[in-house]
Amino acid sequence: MSENIKVVVRCRPMNRSENESKCENIVEINDYVVSVINPLARLVPKKMFIFDSAYDMITKTEEIYNEMCYSLVESTIEGYNGTIFAYGQTGCGKTHTMQGDGNWNNIKSSGIIPKCFEHIFERISMATNVRYLVLKYQESVSQYQR
Repeated sequence: MSENIKVVVRCRPMNRSENESKCENIVEINDYVVSVINPLARLVPKKMFIFDSAYDMITKTEEIYNEMCYSLVESTIEGYNGTIFAYGQTGCGKTHTMQGDGNWNNIKSSGIIPKCFEHIFERISMATNVRYLVLKYQESVSQYQR
């Protein structure tokens, strides 16, 4: 696997408060492009941003995982380094994307992190000629308390 960085954007759906306040969607997503409309100046051209991939409000986390994360986890199992992280302002949907709805027993509604664990442990369970060692790392907090 070659070294690369992919920048992916996911637009969350409006929350209850936004729907109740009759907020207007000013974001359009088309493949790799996110367009933002200025609601106070509709005649002004949209601001357009290009990403490696862009997902709209109805895209399921499962689809994002399969397209963006699956191959990275596969490479990690083969010994390569990989990182997936979420970045953005408060309330933009990072926790929902990474953790899901909080029910880690339901892999369909889970986020990226539990899907990664499910993937890794499924691969480990199918391995025949390789042994894996999985450790729980717990750092002592006391060394940082002064």
